[in-house]
Amino acid sequence: MSRYLKHFTVVGDDPVQWSNDYQKWEEEEDNGDKQQDSEIKVEPARRQISFQDMMKKLFSSHRFQIGVVWLVILDALLVLGELLMDLKIIHPDKYNITPKVFHYLS
Repeated sequence: MSRYLKHFTVVGDDPVQWSNDYQKWEEEEDNGDKQQDSEIKVEPARRQISFQDMMKKLFSSHRFQIGVVWLVILDALLVLGELLMDLKIIHPDKYNITPKVFHYLS
């Protein structure tokens, strides 16, 4: 910080006193840097992941592909049930709500 403070002065400052204060700050900073170097552990910089990379990772994941397969199977069963009700092979309830539900779900 002392590196930056040397550029700022206040009108009426005593240059000799300011020079002595600057040297004290510099010594304190050097001592502080030595102590902090041993205490601070720097983590490696994390790379920003773009939206496109996240989508590639999601679409290529095994769980996502299994989920898509299950959704396709569910839709096929709903369409099959709707078809069976339309062909009167399976008789829907008396209010005809089930075919509408199957249609909207598929």
